[in-house]
Amino acid sequence: MRSIALMLLSLFLTGCQINPYTFQPDWTSPSWFDAGKEDAMNGLPVKDNQTLADSFNDTHVDRSEYLRGYADGQKKVCEEGFIHAWGLAGKSFPASCG
Repeated sequence: MRSIALMLLSLFLTGCQINPYTFQPDWTSPSWFDAGKEDAMNGLPVKDNQTLADSFNDTHVDRSEYLRGYADGQKKVCEEGFIHAWGLAGKSFPASCG
């Protein structure tokens, strides 16, 4: 009985081991197109370069890609049906459509 308990304890402890390479951070540059699109889809106003640099911890902001993504997000959010649904959900008019 004691050997079974020791075996189960050792099995449990090895099962809790964390692979140190599993959670290694990814140091790639952010997708500025996706960041702009996400901001527009969330109804946020356009962010300035300093705010973007602080938010994404990247001083090399690709403003044109961000604005291109923002415009793409605006096309989807600012449609009449989407705005109507947005209002029915109790949300205020999105700043990205102003």
